Amino acid sequence: MAVAIEPRSKTTDDRAAALRLIDTDVHNDLPSVQELKPFLPAEWHPWLDNGGPGMAGRYYANMGSGRMDDAVREEDGLAAGDPDWVVQQLMTKYRIDLGVLTGSIIGVAIQHDWRFQTALVSAYNDWTLEKWVLPYDCYKGSIAIAAQEADGSAKEIHRLGNDTGMVQVLMPSAARIPYGNPHYWPIYRAAVEYDLPVAIHVGAEGTGVANAPTGVGYPTTYLEFHTDHSQTMMAHCVSMVAEGVFEEFPTLKFAFIEGGVC
Repeated sequence: MAVAIEPRSKTTDDRAAALRLIDTDVHNDLPSVQELKPFLPAEWHPWLDNGGPGMAGRYYANMGSGRMDDAVREEDGLAAGDPDWVVQQLMTKYRIDLGVLTGSIIGVAIQHDWRFQTALVSAYNDWTLEKWVLPYDCYKGSIAIAAQEADGSAKEIHRLGNDTGMVQVLMPSAARIPYGNPHYWPIYRAAVEYDLPVAIHVGAEGTGVANAPTGVGYPTTYLEFHTDHSQTMMAHCVSMVAEGVFEEFPTLKFAFIEGGVC
């Protein structure tokens, strides 16, 4: 029996043009920590004036830099360092309607000087709002926190939790202790209060106060470092389940970004 097939009302191009897209991981570059000085309390300015803050580095190098060539702006050499450039090269080019900024400062959460890092990350959040989120309706920010100081992180969430420009709380997958530990619960409690998801982005393992990059210690090459990111993500997930995080906070939404975990 022949079956009548109704013609599609739209062509493939029409349907593609109507598709709404959200990029949940836009790494907007911070040109320099000096950019944060206007947002940083004066008591911390000497940390910037005298050579900048001491930051532990991972010392694993991607030989290709890890940056997309078309994301690098010739004028400043930054990848996604200029909001207008990102509109042109990402949002318009690939028809993305909304970009969630994950930035380039999540590593503050595994540095040693938690007092300075707490102040710095607060300044960074204000910089993100002023330079990216408020002038553009296509960007949303993440509340970056220095998670090694949970109470200070909770205060930062309370400070910005009602701001519609901020859509999640962001931490690195690198940490001193697994994320199920009650040390972090003030962060989750504050996030739940504002119905904000908590996300961890891969990176910075083996740095500062953080865990080793793999489950068996420190590898030799960047290939090992990058390939084994999922191990840290899995460990945090098991920790959160085993420690009862989701029983304590049943409405908590938790996301794993760029770690090879679905």
